[in-house]
Amino acid sequence: MLREVYLYSKTGLGIKYHPIEKLLLGILPLIIIGQKNNFLILTIYLIYFFFIEYYFKLPIRMIFKFFLLSAGFTLLSMIGLIISGYDYLDLVRLFYRTTIGALGISFIALTTDLDSILYLFSRFSFLREVCDIAKSMERFLFLVEDEFFVVKNAVTSRDCSTKYKVRLQNYGKIAACTFKNTILRWREIKDALEARAYNGSINYSPLTSKFSWISILIIITVNILIFFLT
Repeated sequence: MLREVYLYSKTGLGIKYHPIEKLLLGILPLIIIGQKNNFLILTIYLIYFFFIEYYFKLPIRMIFKFFLLSAGFTLLSMIGLIISGYDYLDLVRLFYRTTIGALGISFIALTTDLDSILYLFSRFSFLREVCDIAKSMERFLFLVEDEFFVVKNAVTSRDCSTKYKVRLQNYGKIAACTFKNTILRWREIKDALEARAYNGSINYSPLTSKFSWISILIIITVNILIFFLT
């Protein structure tokens, strides 16, 4: 899934727009719904995200995966809240916020590639090393995902049992092998970087999109109006 998100953020319609514009489109609503409890503003932002994700032609399958991930944690939280005697309206608000949050995060992830964000922040000298660490972590996560699927395919091809206990044991083996192989692979990557005279600094490609103050003002104005009129 990580690689799919990365590739779509690099090739989708969102690549034509500046990353700051997309970050504001996705983050401002999440900040505002954290300050408001009425259903009107939650409904407005639900429609808001449906509209912008339709405009950017984001894949429904990927959005649904983000929603399922958020909904899983929310359902676990709801069990505790129900036991504690919370009102059902609070649970509905929580589900609303979960849905909006999943839409907001999926929008940012599928339209804004990490390289463009790191390029902006790396222009500040005090954030340069943080950006390099973030980029290295991204590459390491790709490595973990690739290794996981290789080990999973190898294990499942040798044991096709449908028993729950056997499948649980297999996933334990997959996790252990993935961790071991990833650590060994990281040593190979380190040796390869040193052989290529890597000096610890990563170069980021400049942005191809143009910054628009008009777009920024429109986004901020719309969100301010929604905040004060609801």
